[in-house]
Amino acid sequence: MGYIGRGLNTGQYSKLDSIAGSFDGSVTTFSLEQNGTAVTPSAQNCLISLGGVIQEPFVAFSVTGSILNFTEAPATDDTFFGIVMGEAAFIAGNTVGQNELQAPSSIASYIGNEITGSLGANASLIRSLTAVGISGSIVGGVSGSVASTGSFGSIYTDKNVNASAFVGDGSALTGIDIPTAAAISGSVVSGVSGSSVSTGSFGRVEVAGNLSVSANLPNTPAFAVTLSGTQVISSVTVTKMQYDTEVLDSDDAFDVASYRFTPQKEGFYYIHHQLQLFRLDHGKRVLLYILKNGGTAKYGMGTHSDPDTELYDFIGNISCLVQLNGSTDYIEGQVYTNHGSNINAEVGVNHMFGFRVI
Repeated sequence: MGYIGRGLNTGQYSKLDSIAGSFDGSVTTFSLEQNGTAVTPSAQNCLISLGGVIQEPFVAFSVTGSILNFTEAPATDDTFFGIVMGEAAFIAGNTVGQNELQAPSSIASYIGNEITGSLGANASLIRSLTAVGISGSIVGGVSGSVASTGSFGSIYTDKNVNASAFVGDGSALTGIDIPTAAAISGSVVSGVSGSSVSTGSFGRVEVAGNLSVSANLPNTPAFAVTLSGTQVISSVTVTKMQYDTEVLDSDDAFDVASYRFTPQKEGFYYIHHQLQLFRLDHGKRVLLYILKNGGTAKYGMGTHSDPDTELYDFIGNISCLVQLNGSTDYIEGQVYTNHGSNINAEVGVNHMFGFRVI
């Protein structure tokens, strides 16, 4: 079992060297020796007699290290004898006093599981407490100003830790390592609120229940649009495709009024455009465009060149990787045909989509 104070040394009773020769009626402090060697007993382990009268420990005398302190100076003709009764400290009333701890009066007492009083400048008397030396439950909090200029190994808590509990403006916690997944076991209950920013790394984060993600995902902004109805494509004219039905618009970046995709995040985007036209005349062609800021970013061409077939159905696909500045750059789809007369783009297969790659 652990204890507080000096090491426990057991042994036989031994007689102290006489100090009567130093009595002069005024001196109150004397060195304790056995056979000329200094000894450091506790006061309650000493049987002290002056003039044949047994002295009461802590009332008539006390012991500090190897110094015997009398409350009143012995008379010149007083006799003396003293016995050290082993080195075991008797603890009564569940109290270890300052004399057993060999600490000054600023440490009042150790009663049960509580130390009262102020450590003050005597804090150095408490050397260190390791995890092995602490068992049971430590109840209560620490109040007032708790500052450390040293370092800690790990800090564990079963309560919330607020930034305001740390010295500074509370905007950052420095010098505290974030444990990795391997260091966290068991169940982690409750959530994390407020702003949680980390520039380090985690092994794995597991969430039981719904997870709401408000941060930017790697492949967004993203969009996918199609026609809500038949669109007439004029002959020998470049026609903007009126994609007015959103299948996907992750960041509200596609405008169904202008038929433009204007993402507000810079990066490289993959854009795909597909168009189908029915019953195109022999020898006629179709050009399918992806435009950036009104200028051609990508185009593809299809031509009906079978003289034995007067009409055919055209379907074309084009895609490209285009860099957008994340503010004013926009994308739209267009088509050109020299069919000779207007031709319809039907609902269904006609569409355009895109997403941010990096």
